[in-house]
Amino acid sequence: MCEDKLMWRFAHSNYGIRKGLNTGDAETFKSDPYANFAREVVQNSIDAQLDRDKPVTVEFHAFKINTCDIPGIDDLKSAVKRCIELWNDSNSEFSKVYDDILNKLNSRVIGCLRISDKNTVGLDGIERPDDWRDNKFLALTRSTGVSNKGNDTAGGSKGVGKNAAFLLSEVKTVFYSTLTFKGCKGGFGVADFISGYAEDSRADTESRDYTQGEGYFGRNDRNHPCEEFVRFDKDFHDREQGDSGTDIYILGFAQNEKWAYEIIESVLDSFMACIANNKLEIKINEQVINHDTLWSVISNQLYINPKKQAMFVAQYKLLKGDGDVRVFDIDTGYGVAKLSVLVLNDNDKRLATHKCAMIRYPYMKIKDFSLQSNLNVAAMCIIENDKLCSTLRDLENPQHSNWEYKRANPQNRQAMRDLINSIKDQISDNVLSCFQAEAHDTIDPYGAGDYLAETNGEGSEPNGYATVNGNQEEIEVTKPKEAIVIEKNAYIEQNDGAGVRPEIGQSDSDGDDTSHPEGHNEGSGGGYGEGDELGGSKDGDNIVMKKAQIAGVRYRVIALDKDKGKYRITFTAPDTYEACYISLYIVGDEFKQKDKLSIKNMKCNGVKIASDSEFEYGPFAMKTGQKVIAELETNQTEYFSCEVKIYATQK
Repeated sequence: MCEDKLMWRFAHSNYGIRKGLNTGDAETFKSDPYANFAREVVQNSIDAQLDRDKPVTVEFHAFKINTCDIPGIDDLKSAVKRCIELWNDSNSEFSKVYDDILNKLNSRVIGCLRISDKNTVGLDGIERPDDWRDNKFLALTRSTGVSNKGNDTAGGSKGVGKNAAFLLSEVKTVFYSTLTFKGCKGGFGVADFISGYAEDSRADTESRDYTQGEGYFGRNDRNHPCEEFVRFDKDFHDREQGDSGTDIYILGFAQNEKWAYEIIESVLDSFMACIANNKLEIKINEQVINHDTLWSVISNQLYINPKKQAMFVAQYKLLKGDGDVRVFDIDTGYGVAKLSVLVLNDNDKRLATHKCAMIRYPYMKIKDFSLQSNLNVAAMCIIENDKLCSTLRDLENPQHSNWEYKRANPQNRQAMRDLINSIKDQISDNVLSCFQAEAHDTIDPYGAGDYLAETNGEGSEPNGYATVNGNQEEIEVTKPKEAIVIEKNAYIEQNDGAGVRPEIGQSDSDGDDTSHPEGHNEGSGGGYGEGDELGGSKDGDNIVMKKAQIAGVRYRVIALDKDKGKYRITFTAPDTYEACYISLYIVGDEFKQKDKLSIKNMKCNGVKIASDSEFEYGPFAMKTGQKVIAELETNQTEYFSCEVKIYATQK
């Protein structure tokens, strides 16, 4: 090993893989770099909390530095030039990106972002850089896919979140400085470059080796860290004993004018529960967000986008129990989660998120679970530090933004799918139970009438009325328990005709939840659509009749009895038709595959319909503005994404 010398070192690849621009780890966080970085760096600090009785503090501070103050700046620029040289003839995109990096390193000043945390253990292991066992320093700086968090419920666990920092660096360079809880200190630099020619003047261009890409600023060829702090911010003093933590410096900080607001919103969206529970404090330049200032921040439109403010206010009320908040247990067999539901009156309905924020220990939001869009509610489900928390964490994607049952071992996938569905079902049931009728109360919560039968078995009656002794009397319409089961399994159609489940969210191949538009049947307005036409003929003459799809039909599909394949379809007729037909399709993954569903029997507004075809069921008549209720039985006994098409005959 050569003698200690602080410098940049880029390891040779020995003619192995060349590293380009678009690596998988970096691509993971490109969609929203400020928000993704804030989420990653804060969860890393929370996972490293030292004193559990005190909050972790994370500070973000942007400033300028002279490029001549970057350690080893000449070596860094030389490495960039070799990257340009290697790719100059084969990829102009790579050369252009690194021309820009070189120009920024040649400029007089450059932006920098410092992220400092307190009440954390620091980068433990920095004093033993050759020992990879439980080494937080090496896991952060010199590894990928490696995470040493030390507990089963850490916010991060995939070992790729560290890459988010480089997306904010216009020169792909980050420095780390730390004081550990053991009193060990040090600093280290990492350059996340593409491959460049190796620094070897003895070889000609054709036989010259190239680098692995990453470069490290350390004190010897084994990439040992500096034994002193690294400091770029002249207003930030070196840490003293008892002030353990880590400082991250992002050189060439790619800031836009709204970067601070984007980070504030990301932190609030992901960690509001953590802040409210006095486990986290955030400082962004001069703004402090903690347990005491939380309300003043989320209620101030200077910091919060008005479009998101209602969501944050609703979450705050849920956390504080402010308003009509109802609490339920979600029992899974792996542990019990706590569900809080905020029921909003008409005066506060703007706060209705129609979502349940899914939060797991250490109080980080993983995702939003979509609720029924016609109920004025906001909800939050908190999963504490238990077996349920660790089980779900193992199902998380690298961004920690979803639980995906297909990440489990094949033999456990069905159990994990059942677990996720059980949580969803219990949340839906409990939310809907908040709208069950109290004694002597009436209720029709924004379209609940669609889920209640309109017939008494002998004929059709208008909603809200019944015939008693020959006289029509108004009655109270209440939401029976059975309606809860029906409601949460409803489907509606997407813009492309593919059905989704509005109360649970669009279901993709991994059981993901996403938002969705109001359903409709391909197109807008009444009349016949210009799409599908099915040939047919009228009995008794030679007039050719065609079945043309009706556009502008907005409908709901409701599971009456999943196990028996019974469903109800409700819609309003856009026009008058004498002969209509209905077809159902099972939509496969990503809505690319559609299979017709067999219909065994059907009633339309209480009248049994006979059909010659099980796939285009009919005919039945409807009149303009009439509410049509089709109750049908299929061979499908599992939940599915559904597309509905309504046809009518025309010459």
